[in-house]
Amino acid sequence: MSNPIDFTRLARAYQATVDPAHLERFAASLGITAESLTALGIGRDRSSRAWTFPERDGWGQVIGVQRRFDTGKKFMVKGSARGITLRWPLDSYAGSSPFDPILIVEGATDAAAGMTIGVDVVGRPSATGGAEHLRVLLAHRHCAIIGENDDAGRRGAESIGRTLSGVALSVRTIYPPALHKDLRSWVLARSEAA
Repeated sequence: MSNPIDFTRLARAYQATVDPAHLERFAASLGITAESLTALGIGRDRSSRAWTFPERDGWGQVIGVQRRFDTGKKFMVKGSARGITLRWPLDSYAGSSPFDPILIVEGATDAAAGMTIGVDVVGRPSATGGAEHLRVLLAHRHCAIIGENDDAGRRGAESIGRTLSGVALSVRTIYPPALHKDLRSWVLARSEAA
C-alpha cells in the first residue's frame, strides 16, 4: 500500500511559511547560519509551533518530515519514514566529485553546523539510523563520519562505518575534541572563541 501523503509537497508548504526574522533568531540560538538551515529545507509548522526538516531516502525523495518543537522535542509527522537530512540535489554540494569527502553527522542541526563552516555534510536521523539511505547516497564516494562523544555516539559511528565499508570509496571516523559532544557544539565553541 502506498503512502497517501506527498511529503515533498508538505515540506514545501512548510518552507513557504518561514518568517526570515524568526529563522535568523532560531539559527543564532543554535550557533549556525540561517542559510544553512534554508539549504536543508527548513520550514515552519505554525499550527504546532515547530520547525520542520524534510528527510530523504538515498535517491533524494522526501520520505518524511521531522518537527522540532520550540520546546526542543522532536517528532516525525504521522506517516513519515526516517531518512537523512541534506541539501538536494547532491551535485549542489561544492564537492560534487566522488573524490571530495562528504561528512556524516547525527541530526539536522549538526548538518547545518557543518554547512555553516563550509563542508559538505549529510545528517543521519540517529546514532545508527539512516544506514540504508547512506549506502545508496554515498556509494563510490569518500566519506568521514563525525561521531558524538558518548557511548551511543561511538557505537553508532562504528556501526555506520561498518555499513559503508566496501560501498564507499573510503570511510573514516573522527570525533570532536573531548570537551565537545558533537559537531555543532564544537562549531559553536570555535565561533565564540573567535
